[in-house]
This record gives sequence, structure tokens and C-alpha cells, in this order.
Amino acid sequence: MIFVFLILVDLSEVKKHFEEGDFLTTIELAKKILKEEKLKKSEKIDLHLILAYSYIALSKENLAMLEFGEALILNPELELDPAITPPKVIKVFKKAKEEFKIPVIEKIKIETVFVRKKVLKPIHIIPGVYDIQNGKRKKGFILLGTQLFLIGFSYFSQKEYEEAHLKYLSAKEESEIERFYKKYKLWYNVRNISFTLAFCFPIINLIFLLK
Repeated sequence: MIFVFLILVDLSEVKKHFEEGDFLTTIELAKKILKEEKLKKSEKIDLHLILAYSYIALSKENLAMLEFGEALILNPELELDPAITPPKVIKVFKKAKEEFKIPVIEKIKIETVFVRKKVLKPIHIIPGVYDIQNGKRKKGFILLGTQLFLIGFSYFSQKEYEEAHLKYLSAKEESEIERFYKKYKLWYNVRNISFTLAFCFPIINLIFLLK
């Protein structure tokens, strides 16, 4: 409860400095709070938007785009109300939205299939297990090894993503911010791809088993 109270106090301080036009202090405090792991997603989005608005006020539109990008990563459906948002802010936001288009991973639906010759068990969702149990050991171990590699690489890419994100938040110089953000964005994309492959590979394998 005390921790939550401190976060709320810090957030109110950020908004206070922003409303007073003290944008440098706003940026410093917002980036400090973003390092906290217990922030709600909505709080993170608010902070990234405040950072974007502050950077625009300081004529640093490139950095504002990065912050809008962060907010869009958290909520791809995010929109700004043109009735209350200045046209200049809307313009930068639209540019960021074009640059940070996030691919939507469609969910794979598996229909119930009745198979006469194959008796599948829940463990057969793991690629390679069915093949190993049915005498196709070489194929089975290749599939199983591929799945283990995808899981391991997903874990590795998550760690690299977290480290790059932390360095980006800690950066102070504009050149450092852009450099670390590029690395952070790279690992964000790599992490998404590896997680998608690790998730989809067993499903695709199961679909082939059901044929």
C-alpha cells in the first residue's frame, strides 16, 4: 500500500510540473518513475504521453515520436482526441503510429478432429514426442530440439529486451536515447517473433498430426 501511495504521489508531481510548464523536471521525474516494475499499464501509457507532450514543447519531435511509440506498444489501439489535442501533437502522433505499426498475430483455431489411426495424448502437443514414441526418433528429436531452442531463445531475447529497455530509460543524452532505443526496438521485435514461433510451433505440429 505504501509503495502504491508513493507512485501516486510521484505521478501527481509529474503532472504538476507538466502543467506548470517545467518540462525538463517533468521528463526527469517521468523517466525515473518508468523504471518501477509495479506500474500499471495505464500509468505507463500516461507517463509516455506526458513525456511525448513535453518533448514536443521542447521542439524535440524525434524524441516525442519515440515516447508515442512506447505508448502504442503498450496499447496499439491508442488514439488522441483531436477536439482537445493540439494539431502539432496530433501530427507527431500520427507519424509515430505509422512507424510503430504492430503486427497482429492471429490466433490459430484448432477444430475438433476425430482420428481413427492416431491416438493422441495431451503430451503430444510437445513437438517430437509422438514421433519418438512411434519409432521416428530422428525426426522426433529434431522437432523436440527445435522447440527447446525456440523456448531458450525466447527467454534470452526477453532478457536482452529488458536490459535494452532499462538502458533506454536511463539514457540522458539525446544521442544515447536514440541509440539505446534502436537497440531496444530491435530486441522488442526479435522477442515478439521468437515468442510467436515458440507458441505456434507446437500448434502447427499438432495440426499435422491430426491430418
